[in-house]
Amino acid sequence: MIKLLPMLCLSLIFLNSCSSDPEPVEVRYEQPELLYNEVAGNVAEPQDLEHLRYGENVKGYTIGRYVDPSDPTIMYEQSVLYRLEQPSSWNLQPNMPVKVPFEGTPRKLLTDDDRHLRAEIESKASEERAFYEYLKASAAETKKNESVLKKTVLLSKKLMEQNQALLKQIQQREAEKAQYEKTIQKQQLQLKKLIEYYELKEREQIKQNRFRRN
Repeated sequence: MIKLLPMLCLSLIFLNSCSSDPEPVEVRYEQPELLYNEVAGNVAEPQDLEHLRYGENVKGYTIGRYVDPSDPTIMYEQSVLYRLEQPSSWNLQPNMPVKVPFEGTPRKLLTDDDRHLRAEIESKASEERAFYEYLKASAAETKKNESVLKKTVLLSKKLMEQNQALLKQIQQREAEKAQYEKTIQKQQLQLKKLIEYYELKEREQIKQNRFRRN
């Protein structure tokens, strides 16, 4: 009996532990302490500045002589005025190289000179497009004028043919007129000769009549 008592106690303890839920164990996490190292700042390289900030855009304007608006007795000499057209700002689009599939080589970063060159190329391309449109409009206008010129040439040719025909008619009329004048002159000459013949006959007849009277 005495030997069974420890076994009964162990059984009761085991049954008691199985019947009740175990208490959850709380786990605490401690925030690690941040360690700050004081490091001296590094100056950005000049070639990296274009990826960090945009440069300032300053323009100079020549101002002629002008009178002080608050005092008309004061005049300022000609000078140069510098104006900040665009202040410096952070570059939020650094234009980092983008890997394009099957491109082979990464894109080259654009510098300020490349941007100015691209702007100049785009300006030249715009001028060439405008010049092409001008040439196109000029070609259309030339084609239109060519059509009008062709019509004018055809009309001039037709008028020339009419003038030549009219000139031939005039020459023919002048030839007929000259022939008619020759015919009239010939008839006048014949008539003159006929009148002279009758006058001669008449004088002879008068002479014969006088001779018979005598």
